[in-house]
Amino acid sequence: MSDSAVDFLLENLMQLINCDDESILVERDQIKSLYEELRFLREFLKHTEEKRYEHEILKNLVAEIIDVAYEAENKVDLFVFNAVNHNDRSLVGEIGHSFDPILNLSGVMEEIESIKMELMAIYENMMYDIGDLQTGKSFYGGSSRASSTSIVNEEIVVGFDEEAMKIIEQLTGEQKQLQVISIVGMGGLGKTTLARKDESWDLLQQKSISFVCQTFKLLRVLVITVHFLDFFPKQIEQLVHLRYLEIFACDFAISKLWNLETLIINDSPLSRWMKLPIDIWKMVKLRHLYTSKFTFIKPPRVLNDDYHFICSNLQTICGLELSSEDEEVLARIPNLRKLKCVSLSKWFPKIYFLVHLEALSVYHREFLIGPVRFHSTDEFPPNLRKLTLTGSRLPWTEMSTLGRLPSLEVLKLLYGACEGPRWDTIDGEFVKLKVLKLELLYIEQWNSSSSHFPNLQQLKLDKCKSLKEIPYGLGDIPTLEMIELCNCSHSAAISARQIGEQQQSMGNDELKILVYPPYEEFEASVSMSYNEYGESFCPSNDALSE
Repeated sequence: MSDSAVDFLLENLMQLINCDDESILVERDQIKSLYEELRFLREFLKHTEEKRYEHEILKNLVAEIIDVAYEAENKVDLFVFNAVNHNDRSLVGEIGHSFDPILNLSGVMEEIESIKMELMAIYENMMYDIGDLQTGKSFYGGSSRASSTSIVNEEIVVGFDEEAMKIIEQLTGEQKQLQVISIVGMGGLGKTTLARKDESWDLLQQKSISFVCQTFKLLRVLVITVHFLDFFPKQIEQLVHLRYLEIFACDFAISKLWNLETLIINDSPLSRWMKLPIDIWKMVKLRHLYTSKFTFIKPPRVLNDDYHFICSNLQTICGLELSSEDEEVLARIPNLRKLKCVSLSKWFPKIYFLVHLEALSVYHREFLIGPVRFHSTDEFPPNLRKLTLTGSRLPWTEMSTLGRLPSLEVLKLLYGACEGPRWDTIDGEFVKLKVLKLELLYIEQWNSSSSHFPNLQQLKLDKCKSLKEIPYGLGDIPTLEMIELCNCSHSAAISARQIGEQQQSMGNDELKILVYPPYEEFEASVSMSYNEYGESFCPSNDALSE
């Protein structure tokens, strides 16, 4: 646990102090006392941040503070779990013991008092010369509570069918220590086949998920990637400390996970649509919501005036299906920053009230019916910096509407986003645009100059086979760093190379021209596959870390 982790513990304690749950209120005084004591210790960590590694006694004291913070966090987390589930008789029967919702911090407070006595002595010594402090215990020794867990290695030589059940029994047995089971043998004995046996694998998956939910009560991160199970682990509702959850379905009372901040739902690949439970609106701490399918979220029914179901912490939604009720739904997410959605309407969604929205991606499924229409630039969020359009079939003249967006820095026009053979840009538009990407567009002629994109840094063209050439004036943009062409026409590739040569002859060696071989044969199908263009809403690990 680092200093920042101590801050995190203080933040959690403050949330508990402000909590209105009756099962938590009974121990509020103890939690307040712990909070005040930890604040005192945190101040010491702050003031000794630069000197702690110069003096052994300071390092030892910092280690003691971290250890006692660990102990306090474990006791508080266990108390919260027991308090929340105290009246849940079904869980008592499953786990086999009752819950004791009592917070006992006496041992922790005694350790803190002991540390404070040492701190007072240190502050007295600081008045003279901190360099005179004597060397104490090792930084990693003494009161450290870290314990190692032994690993049991077991080797199984396979060759008979009954070995499969033997392995499953070992894997699903409730052992206190981690077991690593090796399946070894000569080549051709069927080791891989055994490990992948369908009946054994299904049983293992079911038991392992239930075991994790029942055993690791203080779990904060859980990823379940299995799609096909005969049951859903209801025990997951008891993991109230979860902050990050990636799961294959949402068939449970999701609002019971009141600490959840990131929710990723990878629904079955056999379905195109999914519907989130209505109690998603009760998850007040949720910050990021990702779904692998187009997702319907119904607006909540307000039962009284005291609770209006406002998700003020929600910042990211990926995979939302916008319907006629979209304004009512999104109005309840006032601090949304990133939105990736699909729209069935011919009109561009009115989301002007999302004043914090910075990144917007809209996929129009009904692109075969007719072009999408804009009301005006006023319907766009005022602080929008990134915009991605797919299937909107906008005429190129509508680009002037997008060009007037005051904060737009990244514009991506993908398959069917615009239609028409010619795009004429003008001065005074796209004044802050830094990245422009055109992909799978049937544009033939593009007339532009350096003054039309005064701050452009990257130009990317992908599968724009009909485009005859890149506007030569773009090479004179002083901020332009790269022109990239992938699978475009041969003439467009030649024009890009000529722009690079011209700029190099003028002393501009900063501009990079990247040209990949043009398609010899490319014919876009009107009936594009749903999986390629409409389904990739769930983020990769890289996307999550951005």
